[in-house]
Amino acid sequence: MSSRNCARGERGSVLPLMALAMVVLGGAVLLIGRLGVAATDRAGARTAADAAALAGAAEGEGPARELAAVNGAEMRSFEAEGTDARVEVELGTARAVARARRSHGAPDGLHRGALDDERLAPAMRAALGRAGQLLLDDFPLTAVHPPGLAVEVPAAVADRLAGVAPSAGLCRPDPDARPTLFEVCRAGDDGP
Repeated sequence: MSSRNCARGERGSVLPLMALAMVVLGGAVLLIGRLGVAATDRAGARTAADAAALAGAAEGEGPARELAAVNGAEMRSFEAEGTDARVEVELGTARAVARARRSHGAPDGLHRGALDDERLAPAMRAALGRAGQLLLDDFPLTAVHPPGLAVEVPAAVADRLAGVAPSAGLCRPDPDARPTLFEVCRAGDDGP
């Protein structure tokens, strides 16, 4: 009989330990949840700050504020000096600061070099804009061929542009004879 009493006593001491383990586990789950929300807020704030700074450098405070809001953040401060923009945003419990510099053009975004050429068709303008993003650099045009769906670039740019052309929607119709000529790809084109 004493062995039965011993077993009952042991069972009785396990219940408080299980209750304590459940409380600790519940606390850990809450802590992990809060850390996850904080990490998500920090990442979102960084994204919103980066986007707002880029918009601010290119277009000014209004577009920067709009882009921060689109990303779910509130812009707390905006500073522009020359070609530089600095923004601070808040998202949930997180704050983030970002800076951006406009590499060229006017602060209102009206001057965009080659993309301002009125002879370019909208499809070519979009493809060249995408190519510039992929190259992380703007490049000059040496010629625009009517109806604005074909351009020529300097020889020094042609090889670099050829590397990103398929991703930008540009094709090289005759890379051997005219390596500097690029056009908007049509359906069925295989690219350069």
